[in-house]
Amino acid sequence: MSSDVRCVQFYRVPSTYFRVKTQLMENKPSNAQGSIQRTTGWLSIASGLIALVSYYLVAASVHFNFEFFSNPAIVFQGQPVDRGMLRWSMIADVFGYYLLLLPLMFFLGRQMDAHTPWSGIVRFLGTSYVLMGAAGASVLAVVWPFLLDAHSAADASLQPSIALLFQTSAQGVVTGIWNLLDGLLGGAWWIAVSWFLLNRMKFLAYLGLLTGMFSLLDAVGNMLEWKALADISVNAYLVLAPVWAMFAGAALLRRRDLFV
Repeated sequence: MSSDVRCVQFYRVPSTYFRVKTQLMENKPSNAQGSIQRTTGWLSIASGLIALVSYYLVAASVHFNFEFFSNPAIVFQGQPVDRGMLRWSMIADVFGYYLLLLPLMFFLGRQMDAHTPWSGIVRFLGTSYVLMGAAGASVLAVVWPFLLDAHSAADASLQPSIALLFQTSAQGVVTGIWNLLDGLLGGAWWIAVSWFLLNRMKFLAYLGLLTGMFSLLDAVGNMLEWKALADISVNAYLVLAPVWAMFAGAALLRRRDLFV
């Protein structure tokens, strides 16, 4: 065998090795991306389910008086509220409506990076919505049960003062943070993300636009002190937001080519 043939055989194996190694390295990001997408999908579905549980618990705790979502002080005006159920509704709220949405927000933000220079702002809107909303729910998970217990144990002369404290905390968190600031932040995020999804999955995009619209209308209703608008909008948002999250999660699990 000539030296030229030996040289060809010598270099053939290393070149094949490097070609296979390169292919494996190219496949790793794709596999990792698929794993991240699946995990995000399952967490999004969990977010929607837990949010609906939270919505049910808080409604059941006040005997399905849906005025509570815009005027929590009604707990002292009718049947006694279920203190434990109300507390757990706020804990579920922390995870359902807020924290479990973070992976989806960052996943969509990364997809938007290559398509718009505003992706950082969109990610900021979503993250702010989550952190502000979760902080408010965490506060109420502690403050509301404490005030309800204090109201039950207090003398009749002190009960009006405790009821006023309950109403103050409700106005600060529910109206100020959730239904005004969070309504603006969340509404803007849903509309921006849904606009990005419009050419990729129309149903999810339209559902997100509707969710964002009701979130913004809730904020506008509270800014203008238009109670009817705020009541309708917040209850629509509270149902649409978890439904959207579950559909988004299902889309991530079903369609690997969604963001190609």
